[in-house]
Amino acid sequence: MKSKWLMLLGVLACLLLSGCAMKTVDEMYCLPKRSEAYQELQKVLDAELQDMEYCAPLSGINQQPVQAADLDGDGVSEFLVFAKAAGERPLRILVIEREEKTFTLTDTLQFSGTAFDQVEYTSMDDSGGVELMVGIQLSDQLPRSVSAYTFSEGKGEKLLDANYTNFLTVDMDRDDLGELFVLYPGQTEESPGFVALYEVENGMVERSLEVKLSAPVNRLQRVITGKLAGGETAVFVASALEDTVLITDVYAVRNGDLTNISLSSESGTGVNTIRNHFVYAQDIDEDGQLELPALIPMKTMTARNAQSEDLIRWYSLTITGDEVDKLYTYHNFVNGWYLVLDSTWAQQVTVTQDGTSYSFYLWDLAKENAIRVLEVEMLYTQDEISEAMESGSILLYQGESSAYVGTLTSDAAQFGLTQEWLRGSFHLIYDVRLLPET
Repeated sequence: MKSKWLMLLGVLACLLLSGCAMKTVDEMYCLPKRSEAYQELQKVLDAELQDMEYCAPLSGINQQPVQAADLDGDGVSEFLVFAKAAGERPLRILVIEREEKTFTLTDTLQFSGTAFDQVEYTSMDDSGGVELMVGIQLSDQLPRSVSAYTFSEGKGEKLLDANYTNFLTVDMDRDDLGELFVLYPGQTEESPGFVALYEVENGMVERSLEVKLSAPVNRLQRVITGKLAGGETAVFVASALEDTVLITDVYAVRNGDLTNISLSSESGTGVNTIRNHFVYAQDIDEDGQLELPALIPMKTMTARNAQSEDLIRWYSLTITGDEVDKLYTYHNFVNGWYLVLDSTWAQQVTVTQDGTSYSFYLWDLAKENAIRVLEVEMLYTQDEISEAMESGSILLYQGESSAYVGTLTSDAAQFGLTQEWLRGSFHLIYDVRLLPET
């Protein structure tokens, strides 16, 4: 069994966060009070955890060994200890209540399985407190299972069980109550998966009709929540098709029903696929809405150094599935940067490459000739940077091992391109898969 002191330290952190917001530093670190709380808590742990070991959830945002949540809505958080014992139902959640200096074990939830996969909390009804969502890994051969519990009557009462590949909690109908959004497999490994939404109405769990995914669940890449153009909450599910194509399904509640608002009758999906796994739906203009990417082929030049990358048109979706154009970008995935382009001339852009230098051309309206307007270059040494700055280049970004500089040509001004525009339009590419999910 792992050290109980590690578990006690986790609980102490919960105690400090949940009960000391208005205390002074001296009061928070008052040793006699902390020691007394430790002694009372250790009595409970010694009695209940003799043959158990600590078993924290493996994924999600709640991976602490001891967690705190107001389960019964009395205004005081309970502590949940995640542990593992022997036997047919080895996984245990110990629910411990605290009343002043006294800790009492009030409930123990038991599960069959090998590990806690994911834990979420959300208020699914107006009875007070939060419901507990527990995802369990059953085995390598079996799908995972999620259970939802309510503690409105003090003890844990199971609301539902469902198999899942991914799940998250979200308020999709904007009633200030959470729902459980579940993704689960199709009939075969290569069949498209499905999604469903669970909510509590009048004390009963209601399940939406299942809605199909565009791909099998084993091709899922990313599942996040975000806002549509009208402020509605949606779930964006990105999947890989073949090896180089990414497709995104967008789910929202429309007219009371869970709907894939990105579907179209022509192709099965209205969301354009993007041929790079690093381009996901994201709030690229930081307006609070999630934008989707669509490819726009650039006009090529006869020179062999003309680039084949497409421009990206970013748009948000309305609840009815209509597109709202936002902005255009040129993404350079090789060197890790992108440039935001003016929508009035973005589709006239052509880019050519010479080593780590990229030149931007704008075609005239008749597309009879292209005008070179700017250059973006990646440099590696301080001598190169100094030389570029002396020649009039603009430093766009400098890191430990490389820098990016930009140069405007004499023809740039006629298109309204300035140094301020170039500095504000240049951005580094971050892999959004590494960012926290919303």
